[in-house]
Amino acid sequence: MHAVWNEFGHSLRVLLKSPRFTIAVILTLALGIASNTIIFSVASAVFLHPLRYPDSSRLVYVSQSYPGFPQGGGQFSYPTYRDMLEGIQSFDSLAGYQVDGPLAITDGGQAVRVSVTYCTPNYFT
Repeated sequence: MHAVWNEFGHSLRVLLKSPRFTIAVILTLALGIASNTIIFSVASAVFLHPLRYPDSSRLVYVSQSYPGFPQGGGQFSYPTYRDMLEGIQSFDSLAGYQVDGPLAITDGGQAVRVSVTYCTPNYFT
């Protein structure tokens, strides 16, 4: 244990003699710890905890695929959504949403930019 304290004291003296190096070491450690904390927090929220819906394992995301983009992500038109709602019997329920770009709203004064998402009436159920 005596050797550990001697090494600690020596390291502390070296760091105090070169303040630029000490600041660089501290900032590097802080950046590494912060980035790992952020990444783990996001990964924990997204991958490790279940969704806050009853029977969340039964939720699916349906999208349209295009030639050259087989991973999907394409939007359906509202008439297509209505046709799917009437024709698909594999799902208990079907809800849709569309993320729209920022819009400006005003009450006669200064305009405020807001993000808008349109959804079907049954989206929240």
